[in-house]
Amino acid sequence: MTTQTSEKASAAPSGRAPVVPGVSVIVVTWNNAEVIDDCLRSIIEEGGGDVETIVCDNNSSDATVEIVASGFPTATILQTGANLGFAPAVNLGIGQAQGERIMLLNPEASFKPGALRQLIETLDDDPGTGAVGPRIVESGGEVQPSAARRFPTPWQALAQQLGIRPLLEKVGRGEMLAPSLHDQTVPVPCLSGAALMVPRSVLESVGVLDETMPMYLEDLDFCARIGRAGLDLLYVPTAVVVHDGGYSSSRSPQGDLLFAMASGQAPWMYRRRFHGAWSARAFAAAVGAGSLFRLALLAPLLGVLRVSRKPSARLTAVAHRAWVLLRWAGGSKSRFLVSVRSAFASVGTPDK
Repeated sequence: MTTQTSEKASAAPSGRAPVVPGVSVIVVTWNNAEVIDDCLRSIIEEGGGDVETIVCDNNSSDATVEIVASGFPTATILQTGANLGFAPAVNLGIGQAQGERIMLLNPEASFKPGALRQLIETLDDDPGTGAVGPRIVESGGEVQPSAARRFPTPWQALAQQLGIRPLLEKVGRGEMLAPSLHDQTVPVPCLSGAALMVPRSVLESVGVLDETMPMYLEDLDFCARIGRAGLDLLYVPTAVVVHDGGYSSSRSPQGDLLFAMASGQAPWMYRRRFHGAWSARAFAAAVGAGSLFRLALLAPLLGVLRVSRKPSARLTAVAHRAWVLLRWAGGSKSRFLVSVRSAFASVGTPDK
């Protein structure tokens, strides 16, 4: 690993004790040259000299590192030398961080004015708070549902495949809670790792991210451990972060594997770790039954459209994803994980 540390904004004059930054923001990058400038600029505008910025670069082949080094001289750059994935890179950053609070921020995310200060104030208001997360919105203004969520269950998996999850979310009964929450800060079961702040003391208590967890599972596992330690996870919707998700994963040619990992394998592994083997089997059965039902509904319609020569790309994509999940549900979960690791062995898994 190569470390490039520029002169820190928080460095103290000679002879004085170093100033501990209020928050260390850790950004994991992988070929993010197009978005990293906006991300880091928003950090500087929000925090000034009270924020330590650490960029953990997972062996980018574009100009990401050069942009950070030339445009943000107060940032620390940790070059991992390989695409280690999200959790290992975050943990490297945590190991270097000096701040009293640690903020995880995806490279395609940026703070709206006042967001960082609101998160800090909310975190500090109650010693029983283990983590805080902002409202996360797309650049077009749409709220990202996963900013605040429940943990995955067999029922929620079935609801997703039956197409009724949006209805459940509108009334606050779905897995994704953010669409039904408004401007009140409330405790939630799980926050998104795309923008998440925790006190250093919590990391010392519950540990850092689990590097054995595959992608899309790291934040589920981390939030579950914080909750089991008796600490609250607070959703702070008045603090807003703009984040166009899936920037890295959307460019991967292994889209089917990533989709099955996010919607099948990762939540299945969560159920197995925290609720046991039978719960994991029930989750896989729900995914399989729901996918089979969706395919049964779509097959006649797609047949009619094919005969009439009016194909629907959207319906075809929905059917294809149902087929991907049906295959995952009926297959070996250990073999699936091996196939994912093999597919990304040469380049590493993409960041979220």
